[in-house]
Amino acid sequence: MLPATLPKDVRRRAVQPPGLPDGDFAWTLDDALAVLETLAGTVIAVLQVEAYVVLFGHQDVVPTGRRAIYAWNPGELAAHFAQRSRQAAEEFIRAGSRDEIFAIVFSGQDDAEAGHGTAKLRAG
Repeated sequence: MLPATLPKDVRRRAVQPPGLPDGDFAWTLDDALAVLETLAGTVIAVLQVEAYVVLFGHQDVVPTGRRAIYAWNPGELAAHFAQRSRQAAEEFIRAGSRDEIFAIVFSGQDDAEAGHGTAKLRAG
């Protein structure tokens, strides 16, 4: 799910090519960096980034095997984790190739507001 704080023009650049897990969105290297930039100053964290590539002659994307996962540290404030995870995600993406697209998993707003990484389960 995309954070509501992402501007429409950034949202429109997201792609969902065949081969991406259902519900995941991906961006080119430059667009992924723009996504992270628009989240500056928010408490939305990056939980995971996975790189994909389209193989020559195929339409589906395949994982490259490059993946980064970011975890909350005990007692860490939401704002600090958000900033730290976005910075680490930026470094991961910049180390990538222009041939890759990047699927980014964000923290939920409930998690961010709670100040920790435990997802809230809702009944019903």
